[in-house]
Amino acid sequence: MTQSTPVPTFGQAVGEAQTSLRAVIVDVLQEAGTTFERWVALNTLATRGVAVARDELLRELAHGLQTDTMTISDLLDRLASEGLVGEADGVGSDASSLVELTDQGRALHGTLRETVRRTSGALLDGLDPSDLEITIAVLRAVTERADVFRGRGARNRSGGK
Repeated sequence: MTQSTPVPTFGQAVGEAQTSLRAVIVDVLQEAGTTFERWVALNTLATRGVAVARDELLRELAHGLQTDTMTISDLLDRLASEGLVGEADGVGSDASSLVELTDQGRALHGTLRETVRRTSGALLDGLDPSDLEITIAVLRAVTERADVFRGRGARNRSGGK
């Protein structure tokens, strides 16, 4: 008699998928000469499409990358020194400077986005589109519930990633 592999719990399945997906993306980004953290920062700014108050961006990236704002501040400073992000005119809602992608940052983001898109596409190829829609809806619902549970309800969340 063969022993079957136990079905993982929801949390285990999500954790395993997240770990595996991130490992693939980290590898692909490393081959492209960048890091996951740099990608997330560039992608967050590109997704927003408008300048973001630095303090707000620090909090959002620190939450998303599960690190502290000082680490994110250092990351943004490095991106600025490389000419990928810069200060926009005006003052943000938190009385902090506004941060936006430079033309060089938008160009790099476009290249990296295509690399990540191709990789994600290869991973999702052959999966039923309706299954993917349901999966995304379930994951968003669980995320919202977890944020509420942790006291970070939708009204306290910043824009998406």
